[in-house]
Amino acid sequence: MYLAQDVIKDPTLLTLQTAHLKATLAVTPLHVAGGVMVTLRNVGAGHSFPTGVTDIKQAWVQIEAVDASGNVVATYGGLDDDGLLPAGAARLGIDIAQPDGTVLLRHELTETTRIPYDVRVPPGEAQALFVPVPDTLPPPAVQLDAVVVFGVVRTTYYRDAVGDPTAAGPSIEIARAKVP
Repeated sequence: MYLAQDVIKDPTLLTLQTAHLKATLAVTPLHVAGGVMVTLRNVGAGHSFPTGVTDIKQAWVQIEAVDASGNVVATYGGLDDDGLLPAGAARLGIDIAQPDGTVLLRHELTETTRIPYDVRVPPGEAQALFVPVPDTLPPPAVQLDAVVVFGVVRTTYYRDAVGDPTAAGPSIEIARAKVP
C-alpha cells in the first residue's frame, strides 16, 4: 500500500490492495460493561493477519462516536495525541524486545531476543479485542462504530526512516461495523 500510495502513486494498485485488505476481516462488535468487545475473524487471508514483518506494521481497533450526519465527535482507542499507538491499545501485530524487556520500535533485529507481544488473527480464526468507552455518548453522538485501521508502517519506525519526528505513516480503514 505504501508503495502504491506514496512512492509510485498508482491508484489502480492502491484500489486493488485496499479491496484485498477490506475482504480480510469480518468485524463483530458487542457493547459490554465498560466498553466494546470487538471480534475480528480472518475470513479472507490464507495467513495470519497481519502478516509479514509484523513488528513494523500496526493494526488497531478504535471506537468512534458518530453524530446523525456521520461526523466523528469522539474516538476511543487508537492513536494518542502524538500520533503513536499505545502499547495497551486494542492492537494486532508483534513487539520485539531486548533481554531486559525493552520493546524495540524501530525493527532492531540484531538486538532482539524475545517477543513479548504477539496478537494476530490466524486464517479462519478469530481474535477479540476490548476498547474502553464511557457509559454515555458525548453529545451529539447517536451511535458507536468499531473501526479497524491498518497502519502499513509503525509510526516510530516510519518517523525514524524518513527523519521526521512528527511524520505519520500511511494507514487505511479496512473495516467498520455499527456497535449494537
